[in-house]
Order: sequence, then structure tokens, then C-alpha cells
Amino acid sequence: MRNKGAGLLTAAFLFISSVVVSNTEVQAAQWNIDSHGWWYCHTDGSYTTNAWEYINGKWYYFDRNGYMVTGWQEIGGKWYYLYSDGSMASNTWIEGYYVGEDGSWRTAQWIDTAHGWWYCHADGSYTTSAWEYISGKWYYFDRNGYMVTGWQEIGGKWYYLYDDGTMASNTWIEDYYVGEDGSWRTAQWIDTAHGWWYCHADGSYTTSNWESINGYWYYFDGNGYMMTGWQEIDGSWYYLYDDGTMASNTWIGDCYVGKDGRWVSDRHVHKWKWVDWEKRKDGHACNGCSQDLSDWEWNDRYDCCGAFHTHVWILKPAYYICESCEMKKHEHDWRYEEPVYNTGTDEIYRDGYWKCWRCGNQSRDGKTMEPVSISDKGFKRGAIDRWTTPYDFPADGLENWVLVDASWEKPENSPPLQRIDMKGDRSLSPGDTGKYELIFTPASAAESVTWTSSNPSVLSVDNVGNYTAHATGTAKITAESVSAREELFVRVTSSNIGFVKEATLLVDGKSTPDVEITLDGNGKQYDVTLQTNPAEAVYEVEYMIEDEVCAPDYSWYKRSVWLSKSFLLGTISTWSWENRLTFTNPKSEITTGKPGTATIVAIITDINGNKTELRQPVRIK
Repeated sequence: MRNKGAGLLTAAFLFISSVVVSNTEVQAAQWNIDSHGWWYCHTDGSYTTNAWEYINGKWYYFDRNGYMVTGWQEIGGKWYYLYSDGSMASNTWIEGYYVGEDGSWRTAQWIDTAHGWWYCHADGSYTTSAWEYISGKWYYFDRNGYMVTGWQEIGGKWYYLYDDGTMASNTWIEDYYVGEDGSWRTAQWIDTAHGWWYCHADGSYTTSNWESINGYWYYFDGNGYMMTGWQEIDGSWYYLYDDGTMASNTWIGDCYVGKDGRWVSDRHVHKWKWVDWEKRKDGHACNGCSQDLSDWEWNDRYDCCGAFHTHVWILKPAYYICESCEMKKHEHDWRYEEPVYNTGTDEIYRDGYWKCWRCGNQSRDGKTMEPVSISDKGFKRGAIDRWTTPYDFPADGLENWVLVDASWEKPENSPPLQRIDMKGDRSLSPGDTGKYELIFTPASAAESVTWTSSNPSVLSVDNVGNYTAHATGTAKITAESVSAREELFVRVTSSNIGFVKEATLLVDGKSTPDVEITLDGNGKQYDVTLQTNPAEAVYEVEYMIEDEVCAPDYSWYKRSVWLSKSFLLGTISTWSWENRLTFTNPKSEITTGKPGTATIVAIITDINGNKTELRQPVRIK
């Protein structure tokens, strides 16, 4: 500790040596500096230690020896910043940290300023032009970081924020309703604990009255909630389905409701008698227009729109008949068709839907039956499953039928596993090791699998897909779960065969990839062959034909038809639609039709998964 007494004596000496003043004058408080730093001397010669002092409108802190401190200081459990002149910083940013009005570093707390409230994070940052969830409530901050209030248009929607900045939700603000997400609801259905109601664009809603919404009639009670089931309204009985829509021109149990939805009381109670199961016809229909091609000659089927598919027509549904009035009744057995997913993801490629196995009709929403679709050429087909023509009840007269939803199959709470794909080397050498990876579709439906090898002495695999090649030969690796199975055929050779170095596609024994080969039309057959080097490097061969040999009205319609496909099955053997392929010289066959041009395509997959595409244009004369 320095000798502050000496300093005081010096000050006294200077005072005495100064000009003569009144003997009542007191020495003024002043700043002093020595080799240890600055300190503040009071008029009585004392000085502050371990405390704050307010001097000339600013706060300073002095350490236990009375010296002024600077920089970041932890004082009383809080952090403060003191400038190089010792004055305390307040209401400002210091090196990315905010200090408040009292000078302390603000950690995750609200701060009120002349411009408004803002929220300081623990690291001193703050939210701008975005929502933030704070202590169970939502707030929105403008581009400068200040909390907003009142009606605000954010992201194309309107929200209301109370005076304290919290977002309003599930409530009325003046004459407008804001939903669970806080946005102003404009003409939409709203679900509450009391039931469904319909909010108009101006926030109003219908009470004790009918309302037509999107082509359907609904009735709302005195509080504005949608009603369901049998309801007596203005002296008449109506039936409203579970989704609130009014039934019309149909039977509800043994009660008939007319076109206006009213119960027709003079309809009698039916006495139902079983008649027959559904009657079906299996055949072929045109891909483009669904015309029945079942009885056409094979080579004439392309005369319509260019391609065809197998098809089922429901000629008569399973039904009952009333012994008294000959009214017919059909009980829908709605089965759920799962969505189709993109490989290895939870992204839906085709939505799920319901299909009645007794009449072929389909439903997208699990509530209502889709109308039978009519193609441009006037042929009927399913609205969702185009490969089936359902029985057309409206065409037969809905007034002649009682349609009952006997059962709706519920979709799974989580999507079931649809397939497994396996990735990994198909060509190995003794001593090679690695791991086969599985891709589950949909991705969230992964299941535990059991791994096996058809030939463990050649290629073994453990319970997680790790493999070891032991000797030359072939083996089939299988991954099987409760719901799906995948197989991979592997060849183990003394050296890895590698890639297909050369490949030639021949049509009728000729190969001119840049020049059309001319073929005779009208049903003549030609061989399509493939030659590869090395032959053993081929794992899979797929043939395809692309053509525009179409009727004049359908020249826009381009089709791709798979001709055949070959696989290695452990040993050198293959499979195809025509069963004519051999491994060393895969072979298929085409049948010509009408005059025009086409391209024969061969897609080769080698044992390492690489693909090679060969194309040969042809002209049919």
C-alpha cells in the first residue's frame, strides 16, 4: 500500500505556499495518479475502496486499495464494463455483449428502450424479422429487433400481438378469429373441443341455419357448431354424415332421403335377400383411352393409342335385393391401398386410397365414393386405379340402389415397410471384406433383418451385413425382415472382373447405332441380341422399345415397353418374359406393327452396379 499521508502533506504544503485565501476554504476533491493507477481523493482526504462511486455524473468502481478499475469486472456476481477512463458503460454493446441501464451484462432478458422492447440472448444477440418462442409464448421482432404489437402482416398472413407482445391464438380479436397458429382464419373450417365450425372471411359464422360450402350442405346449431346424424330441422328429418355433409338421394339404413335431403316417410322397410357375388371380366384395355382390347388380335392392339395393359371390369357388384320392391343394396367393403413412396425416403409418390373389392369403386378421402372417370374417347375407368373399371352406380340410377359403407379399413398409424433394397459389391475376390447396406422404403419403416448366405464357404455374412469372401464361386446374400425380403447375387472370382469393356446391340443380326435398320411390318418377328466383353461382367440386362407408331389422332403418345429382363441367379442362368435369354448372348424378340420409326434400347448393369445404354433406331416399312 502506498503512503497516502505523504501525498496529503505535499498537498498541504502546496496549499500553504499558494496565494492567500480565506481561512475557511476547503481543498476540492480531485483525481490523483501514481505508479499504481488513478484514485479519487475526497475533500477530507479519504478515498473509496471495494465500492462504486458516482463522480460528476458517471459511475466508477475502486478496488480494495482504492484504485480505479477498467475493462470487464465481475462485481457482486454481475459483470460490468468500465471504459479506459474508468466510467461504467450502460445501455450499449461491448464486444458483442449488451450492458443494461445499470451497467450489468444482460443475459437472456427483456430490455426496455426509448424505441421499444427487445429481447437480449445470453450471448448478447437478438432476433430480427422473425418469430421467437420465449417462456411458452410467441413474439415477433421487427428488422431492428424490437417487439411488435397489434395487427401485423407476416409472411402473407395476419396476426394479432397483444400489448405485451404475445401472439393471440384460438380466440376472437374484435370481429376476427385467429387460429391455433395465430393467423387470421379466412373462410375455413376450425376444429375445437366443442366441435367443428366454419369461419367466414369476415370472421362471422352461421348459426341455426343451413350453409352450402364447396358444393355440400351443412347445418349449424345455435352456437355455430356443425351437426351430424339424424336431425329434425323445421319439421323435417335430415341425415348428416360424420363429416357434416347432408345425405341426399340415398338410403340411410332402411330410411330413404330424397334429393332435398328430407326423409321420405312412405318408403317401406326392406326385406333383403342375398343375390350374388360380383361378376368380373379380365382382359386388356388401351393405355391411352381404356378401350376394351380383349378380343382384338395381338398385333392389332397397337392400332388404338399405342400400348395396352391388363384390365378388370366389374360388370355387376355383390348385392342384395328387396323381396318387396326389388330395390338393390350393395355393401361397400373399403380396403386401404397404401401410398407408394420414393425409394429410401418418406416422400409419397402416390397417395393412398380406398377401394371396394366388391364393386371396384374408389375413394380418396375415406368418406365419399369417387365418380367413375370417363376418358376422352368415352371409355370408363377408375378415377384413381386406371386399370380397373368400377361398377357405375349413378349410370344405373342411384335411386335404385341402397349403398352401405359396411367397413372402412383404417390406414396404419405409421407407414408399413414396402420394400428393401440392398447396395454393395456384386463381384469379389477371395479375402475381400466389406458391408452390404440396406435402403428401406419408406425410410421411417425400417425393420430388423436376418442376414443369410446361400453358400457361406464362398461368401459369409454376419448379422449386420458385414461380408467376407473365402473362395471362388457364387452365393446369394439375403436380407429378410417380417415384411420384406431382398436378395443380391454375388460372384467371387480369382480377380475382380470389373466393367463391361465392349458391348454391341444387334437387331436382326445388324448393328448400326447411327443409322436406322429397316424392318418389315405387319407382325413380323425379329431377334434382338446383345454381345458383351467380358461376358462375365454382366449382372443384369434390360431391353426396352421406344416408338411413336401410333394412330393419327394419338401421334403425341409416346410409349416405352419393357421387352425382357435377365438376372444372374447364382450360377450362369437367366430369366426373362420370353424365357429366351442366355447369359453369354442375352436375346429377346420384337414383333413389328404399323409403319413408323422406333428405337430399341438395351440397358446393361455390370457386377459393380455401373450402367451402359445401347440404342438402335429402326424403321418399320
